[in-house]
Amino acid sequence: MCGRYVITNAVSKTSKMVKTAINVDDSENYNAHPYQKLPVIKKYNNGNTLENLKWGIVPGWAKKKDFKPLINARLETIDEKVSFKKLIKLQRCVAVADGFYEWKRVEKEKTPYYFLREDKKLIYIAGIYEEDQFCMITEEASPNVTEIHHRQPVILNESDVNKYLNIEFNVGKNSIEAGNASHEWVELATDLAISNDVDAICTAPINKESWQMSGFKDIGHQEIFKRKTKASYVATMLVSGKLRCMHLSTHLSLSEACKYVTKENVERAIKLTHKHFSMWGFKNPKIGVAALNPHASDGGLIGDTEDKEILPAVLACKEEGINVSGPYPADSIFYDAINDKHDVVVVMYHDQGHIPIKVYGFEESISVNLGVPFIRTSVDHGTAFDIAGKNIADPTSMIEAIKLAQNLSQNSKL
Repeated sequence: MCGRYVITNAVSKTSKMVKTAINVDDSENYNAHPYQKLPVIKKYNNGNTLENLKWGIVPGWAKKKDFKPLINARLETIDEKVSFKKLIKLQRCVAVADGFYEWKRVEKEKTPYYFLREDKKLIYIAGIYEEDQFCMITEEASPNVTEIHHRQPVILNESDVNKYLNIEFNVGKNSIEAGNASHEWVELATDLAISNDVDAICTAPINKESWQMSGFKDIGHQEIFKRKTKASYVATMLVSGKLRCMHLSTHLSLSEACKYVTKENVERAIKLTHKHFSMWGFKNPKIGVAALNPHASDGGLIGDTEDKEILPAVLACKEEGINVSGPYPADSIFYDAINDKHDVVVVMYHDQGHIPIKVYGFEESISVNLGVPFIRTSVDHGTAFDIAGKNIADPTSMIEAIKLAQNLSQNSKL
């Protein structure tokens, strides 16, 4: 099954195959063993890199601190195992060795045997990786090994290394494989947050069409959080600098979103906003509520949703001591919020909040969920398939989302 091997001068020996060596010591290791950092070849953009990864994967779902790292994965079942099936599709690597050891057991004694190529060239071993860890893939032993051990590493010809690393993955295009992978990662992150194995979740964008292609009914992250936590109401707030917009609804058509503006729903949104802002260090959060209709309906001339649904919700919350006001016309409330009249604006539908946030500060805008029993932040942009793989994406939103997740998890301040 391979538990020890030899690798010497990896940087020199892989120089023709590898474009860049990252923090790899070009030394001699005659006892490469599990849990050591060892050189492996990975695919990166248009070239291969040689990197030091720790031999042995502890899967993200592993909860026990004493979980024994997985150093080998069986080729025959790798597509079925939850620890490996995503990695073999998307995260392949190749370990390099001068030779490897197998042990022959006779009764209680084990004798080591060393295997190497007749020409003494490098042995390329198929592997998979997760973050800074890797494991080797094994298969049934070939005839010249089977007398010693029934398993051996999957050995690649030098000419097949790039074929193995060049995973067929359509960058910048929707696919069932990508939909499955991204959905599984969101589910796993949610499970880890629910079990308190992580302090917060920070998510990248997902492509909803890929999820639909894969057969999932969840429209986005929020629906997974709601389903798995059994939360009665999960809401999205966008943040960009001083402007914060808490959305009454998000993934509804405009006609459905208008029907969703009821006294009960608006009151619930205001109370949830007050609860979270109080948790985040606002002593008496100033909550402004946006109107649905132009000019806040102009006294009933342009609709009556404000008088029938929104205003009664505002007054009911005021009676409970919540510092809330409105409804205000949507063409002025965001200006007032930027100038500190409101700490947060409760908006009535998706675009009513997204447009001012992105005009005010598109690059810095981030998303925060309210109503779930854990912290979740996210970038406030899509998958940008048109620039995928070009290395020109602006990371500002992701950086800000990570910072906010850390801040909220450490001292609960927005």
